[in-house]
Amino acid sequence: TGFSLYFMFNLGLYAFRPIQEEYFMHHPNGDIPVKLNDLLFSAHALFACLVTGFQCLIYERRNQTVSVMCRRLLKGIAVFLVLGLGMTLCHVIGWLQFLTGCSY
Repeated sequence: TGFSLYFMFNLGLYAFRPIQEEYFMHHPNGDIPVKLNDLLFSAHALFACLVTGFQCLIYERRNQTVSVMCRRLLKGIAVFLVLGLGMTLCHVIGWLQFLTGCSY
Protein backbone atom coordinates (compact mmCIF):
# COMPACT_ATOMS: atom_id res chain seq x y z
CA THR A 1 0.00 0.00 0.00
CA GLY A 2 2.90 2.35 0.68
CA PHE A 3 4.15 2.93 -2.84
CA SER A 4 0.65 2.95 -4.31
CA LEU A 5 -0.35 5.80 -1.99
CA TYR A 6 2.94 7.60 -2.59
CA PHE A 7 2.35 7.29 -6.35
CA MET A 8 -1.19 8.66 -5.93
CA PHE A 9 0.18 11.69 -4.07
CA ASN A 10 2.89 12.33 -6.66
CA LEU A 11 0.52 11.87 -9.60
CA GLY A 12 -2.12 14.12 -8.08
CA LEU A 13 0.28 16.94 -7.32
CA TYR A 14 2.19 16.60 -10.59
CA ALA A 15 -0.63 16.16 -13.10
CA PHE A 16 -3.94 17.54 -11.79
CA ARG A 17 -4.52 21.29 -11.99
CA PRO A 18 -7.19 21.49 -9.21
CA ILE A 19 -4.83 19.84 -6.73
CA GLN A 20 -2.00 22.15 -7.82
CA GLU A 21 -4.26 25.17 -7.36
CA GLU A 22 -5.16 23.97 -3.87
CA TYR A 23 -1.44 23.62 -3.14
CA PHE A 24 -0.80 27.19 -4.28
CA MET A 25 -3.63 28.47 -2.06
CA HIS A 26 -1.74 27.07 0.94
CA HIS A 27 1.74 27.96 -0.40
CA PRO A 28 1.31 31.07 -2.58
CA ASN A 29 5.05 31.63 -3.10
CA GLY A 30 6.02 27.99 -3.38
CA ASP A 31 6.77 25.62 -6.22
CA ILE A 32 5.12 22.25 -6.76
CA PRO A 33 7.39 19.92 -4.77
CA VAL A 34 6.83 16.94 -7.09
CA LYS A 35 9.04 16.69 -10.16
CA LEU A 36 8.99 14.16 -12.99
CA ASN A 37 11.71 12.04 -11.37
CA ASP A 38 9.57 11.74 -8.20
CA LEU A 39 6.64 10.51 -10.28
CA LEU A 40 8.78 8.02 -12.20
CA PHE A 41 10.44 6.72 -9.02
CA SER A 42 7.12 6.06 -7.33
CA ALA A 43 5.71 4.43 -10.48
CA HIS A 44 8.76 2.17 -10.74
CA ALA A 45 8.58 1.25 -7.06
CA LEU A 46 4.86 0.51 -7.35
CA PHE A 47 5.50 -1.71 -10.39
CA ALA A 48 8.24 -3.62 -8.54
CA CYS A 49 5.93 -4.16 -5.54
CA LEU A 50 3.11 -5.33 -7.80
CA VAL A 51 5.43 -7.86 -9.45
CA THR A 52 6.54 -9.10 -6.03
CA GLY A 53 2.93 -9.32 -4.83
CA PHE A 54 1.94 -11.24 -7.95
CA GLN A 55 4.77 -13.70 -7.32
CA CYS A 56 3.55 -14.17 -3.76
CA LEU A 57 0.14 -15.12 -5.13
CA ILE A 58 1.26 -17.61 -7.77
CA TYR A 59 4.10 -19.46 -6.04
CA GLU A 60 3.64 -22.20 -3.46
CA ARG A 61 3.20 -20.96 0.11
CA ARG A 62 2.54 -24.23 1.96
CA ASN A 63 1.30 -23.23 5.42
CA GLN A 64 2.52 -19.61 5.46
CA THR A 65 -0.11 -17.02 6.31
CA VAL A 66 -0.31 -13.28 6.86
CA SER A 67 0.14 -12.41 10.52
CA VAL A 68 -2.73 -11.10 12.62
CA MET A 69 -0.87 -7.83 13.24
CA CYS A 70 -0.35 -7.29 9.50
CA ARG A 71 -4.03 -7.94 8.82
CA ARG A 72 -4.99 -5.41 11.49
CA LEU A 73 -2.64 -2.79 10.04
CA LEU A 74 -4.05 -3.33 6.55
CA LYS A 75 -7.60 -3.04 7.87
CA GLY A 76 -6.66 0.19 9.65
CA ILE A 77 -5.18 1.60 6.44
CA ALA A 78 -8.32 0.58 4.53
CA VAL A 79 -10.56 2.32 7.10
CA PHE A 80 -8.39 5.45 6.90
CA LEU A 81 -8.64 5.46 3.10
CA VAL A 82 -12.39 4.91 3.00
CA LEU A 83 -13.06 7.59 5.62
CA GLY A 84 -10.62 10.02 4.03
CA LEU A 85 -12.03 9.48 0.56
CA GLY A 86 -15.56 9.88 1.90
CA MET A 87 -14.66 13.14 3.61
CA THR A 88 -12.96 14.35 0.42
CA LEU A 89 -15.95 13.51 -1.76
CA CYS A 90 -18.26 15.27 0.73
CA HIS A 91 -15.97 18.34 0.62
CA VAL A 92 -15.08 18.15 4.31
CA ILE A 93 -11.38 18.11 3.38
CA GLY A 94 -9.66 18.92 0.10
CA TRP A 95 -7.91 16.56 -2.27
CA LEU A 96 -4.52 17.92 -1.26
CA GLN A 97 -5.17 17.18 2.41
CA PHE A 98 -6.37 13.67 1.60
CA LEU A 99 -3.38 12.91 -0.64
CA THR A 100 -0.97 14.37 1.89
CA GLY A 101 -2.44 12.08 4.55
CA CYS A 102 -2.07 9.15 2.18
CA SER A 103 1.56 9.96 1.47
CA TYR A 104 2.50 9.29 5.09
